[in-house]
Amino acid sequence: MIYAFLDTNICIRIMSQGKPGCELNHFHSLKTLVEGNVFRLLVPEIVLLELEKEHRVNTKEYDNEFGKLKKGLSLATSWSEMEDVKEYLQTIIQNKKEDKIKDSKKHYFEILEFLESKDVEFIPFTVDILLRGKRRLMAGRMPKHGNNSDQDAFIIESLISYFEKCNDEKKQLMFCSENHKHFALECKSRQKDRIFNLHPIIQSDFPQSLYTIDLERMLDFTKGYESLPEPSNSKITKARQKLEELEIIEGFDFESDDYSEHFSNLVTLINEESAKQFNDEFLAKLSPEMQQKRASLLDNANQLLADCRSCKSWDDKSEYKLPQWLENVSEEMICYTSLSNLIRIKDNLQRYFKIHEEEDSQQEK
Repeated sequence: MIYAFLDTNICIRIMSQGKPGCELNHFHSLKTLVEGNVFRLLVPEIVLLELEKEHRVNTKEYDNEFGKLKKGLSLATSWSEMEDVKEYLQTIIQNKKEDKIKDSKKHYFEILEFLESKDVEFIPFTVDILLRGKRRLMAGRMPKHGNNSDQDAFIIESLISYFEKCNDEKKQLMFCSENHKHFALECKSRQKDRIFNLHPIIQSDFPQSLYTIDLERMLDFTKGYESLPEPSNSKITKARQKLEELEIIEGFDFESDDYSEHFSNLVTLINEESAKQFNDEFLAKLSPEMQQKRASLLDNANQLLADCRSCKSWDDKSEYKLPQWLENVSEEMICYTSLSNLIRIKDNLQRYFKIHEEEDSQQEK
């Protein structure tokens, strides 16, 4: 089983939406994957305590930072003829501050609801963890000593205490934190993205681990064809050019069989290339366990779809509504979609099948 940990700073990034890498779509994918039992999220109580504190001072921090922007704007120019521009920008800053505070509160309660749900593994902050954390600091078994060293040590000891009781022989840990200087070492790499490993002084007490600095990187192995660059090859280029030629013909009938045939051909070529890219760049790099997980979800989705279509109540209208139940993923591309999408599609089809089962039952009465 894969286990995951999110440091408090990652939760704060989700709250603020101030930097890329922790967008809400990644958070929603995380929720889906945890609820779908793809991996287990470990939530030390210390993270909830730190998050509560951040939420309490959040509004004051926004007041201070937006106040600096307003002050800087006032000092930027003293020319009276720019007064209308300054007032306009001041209004924008004020409105943005109010929106940020409102959205941050909304995101906080959404995060908190998830972190306190039955779907995660809560690790209480005990006296034993406190003492073990203090001993770790005294022994110098933390990569960096600073203002937050106590909390960092408590987090490490909380996770260790969980794994000490975990009998999973194949356990792995995904550790996600922006504070790489507190927990990790940067690896020398020719790749564009920076790569980190959990610091050896910590890794020695943990199972095999993957260290990432944001949610997007942590969930990289769950991506689907949607995350790949738009596919292109000579056949796709020619098919697109032919379609564009038809589109500029004055009076051309876009509902004609000719246009539909060329459009369908372009979609088929794009899907084929997307599938090839997914197999080469994603699927081949997945662990056997993750490949099996995808295969199992796909089998379930396909069986549920077949069950839906076997219902007496299934008709053309049901088929027309099907795309929205498939997360708007075309049927032939379901096997290449993201892992979170696969879970959603499977869950959606379970609900759709139940609806048709109930309709069948009503018709039989």
